[in-house]
Amino acid sequence: MKNLLLLGGLLLSPQAISATNIWLEQQIGQPWLVANKNNPPLALQNWLLDQESSDWPARLNALLQHSYCTEQLADVGTFATSSHFLLGEDKVLLTQQMQRQLAESAPMQAQPWLKLSADQAQSTSPVYLVADRARGLIQSVMVPPEQAPQTLWQFDFVPPLNSVGFAAPLVLSTADTPRRQAVLVLPARNSFGVQMLDPSNGRVIPFANTSTNEPMQASAMPAVLDTDLNGALDRIYQISEDGQLYRLQVLPNLQVHASLVADLRQAGWTYNVAVTASRARWPIGHGWQIGDVVVIQSQADQRQQLLVLKIPEVSNTVSQYQQLTAQGLSSEPADSSVGWRLDLPGHIAAMPSIMAGVLYLPLANSIQHCAGPKKMDKLLALHLYHGNAVYPDSLLRMQTPVVAKLAISAQNQGLMLMAESQSIVPQMLGVRGDCAGCSEVLLPSHFPKWQRIASYQPEHGAY
Repeated sequence: MKNLLLLGGLLLSPQAISATNIWLEQQIGQPWLVANKNNPPLALQNWLLDQESSDWPARLNALLQHSYCTEQLADVGTFATSSHFLLGEDKVLLTQQMQRQLAESAPMQAQPWLKLSADQAQSTSPVYLVADRARGLIQSVMVPPEQAPQTLWQFDFVPPLNSVGFAAPLVLSTADTPRRQAVLVLPARNSFGVQMLDPSNGRVIPFANTSTNEPMQASAMPAVLDTDLNGALDRIYQISEDGQLYRLQVLPNLQVHASLVADLRQAGWTYNVAVTASRARWPIGHGWQIGDVVVIQSQADQRQQLLVLKIPEVSNTVSQYQQLTAQGLSSEPADSSVGWRLDLPGHIAAMPSIMAGVLYLPLANSIQHCAGPKKMDKLLALHLYHGNAVYPDSLLRMQTPVVAKLAISAQNQGLMLMAESQSIVPQMLGVRGDCAGCSEVLLPSHFPKWQRIASYQPEHGAY
């Protein structure tokens, strides 16, 4: 019996796909053109040149498998990109960007995407948001059953200055507008460096006040926080391209108060990838400091740097780059009350994760230009507040490259960190607050709200 894969609700064969329908983007914002496998579309003539066109779908499949660094084209079906994604069995979508890239030798880049819920999209058919960072464009695409996709709206946003092989995901949150709605938070050239978009129609949701400040040159994906846990964002962190970090307090009526919390311009790095923020408390003296920990990625040429800042809830000072302790992989705990920084021994493969006060950052030996899931060769594990090693080695190396997606598994009364089928950390550690840079073994009893609700036996087949 032929093996079948069920990916994202689509039944796909792991064998090479012979597309019966190729959907091509005719023009931005226009309906999609359906091309039959026996009649290659004019848009692909530059790629085909004078070659025989009878087997062009098979050659297209081969090119996709090669250019997207995947063993099976069906695997790409779980990822929507600005270049193409599979919409159903034997259906492939090609945008204008991919049609241009078919004639080029450079690898085709994957881009972040979001699938909206029925409420967010205000549609019963699946709706995807696809970001084309090369052109600074976001498209909303509706995919009715057994029909060609429909472009609902498009929106121009600020693209990054350049790419380092890792694209930060889009930021979808909830805002306290009069009707409490989903919002897409994007970088912008305005007084705050961010703007909000209604994902159902692509319209900008304006802030209630207008600022006379100079437009902020920002292209990094911002970070949002819900500090009062009411289900809506009330704080945004955004950084300018040259390194000024702002904290934006967002009130229920979308009044915004912006304050400069850090100035990182002295080193000359570029900040245009992503900002990550989380609520935290860290030991200070004989008590605890409540605030936010902000993780920032910067770049210069092919080098990348990680910066971790501790920002108190109430702070009237502006942190400086020189105040961050320069850490190494074998450094002692950083003694700076502001934070620490580290030159990365590799390229960022995925967004950082914070678990029990330990910062985990997937890294790869080289920049990954292919689509599909990003893979990591090693995992950086450091104490979030002090930047020192938590495990015997701060750089955990993989036996073979694995998808940069971490998971926790309870094993023998302990917690294990997994990636695919590999055990990355057999016994997870968490940070302690009674001494700088200390850690302790994590046990399931430390998390009383974790409850096992069911166990399922492994099952095989298509459903």
